[in-house]
Amino acid sequence: MVKFRPSAEGNIADDASATFVFYSFADAGYNSPAKRDPLLLAGVRWSLKNETRTIIKQNKLKVAIAEDMTTFSRDLEPEYLALSKDGRTVYVGLQENSAIAIFDLQDAEWKDIKPLQPK
Repeated sequence: MVKFRPSAEGNIADDASATFVFYSFADAGYNSPAKRDPLLLAGVRWSLKNETRTIIKQNKLKVAIAEDMTTFSRDLEPEYLALSKDGRTVYVGLQENSAIAIFDLQDAEWKDIKPLQPK
């Protein structure tokens, strides 16, 4: 979840000092196959999944990756935020996943994750 704290009353799109606080996608249910699998089929990338962890171990690389680090929600890494002009929506760039997450500030919930198409 994203919580928005404006520095003052007014149009948050004009607020240069606003801050956002990010919470895990796990709380929004993105580890559930019902939410995760359609996103993967649509093209959202999941680079460090449990199978990858197993392959790394089979190749005898000296890498220790805890199982809880390979969840889908953990792999959704926010890089950049863009606030809509009306101040109601935050678009979150998920660079490693080649996707954009959409967060509604009024409802305080994730609305969707959209994959970006390869070039």
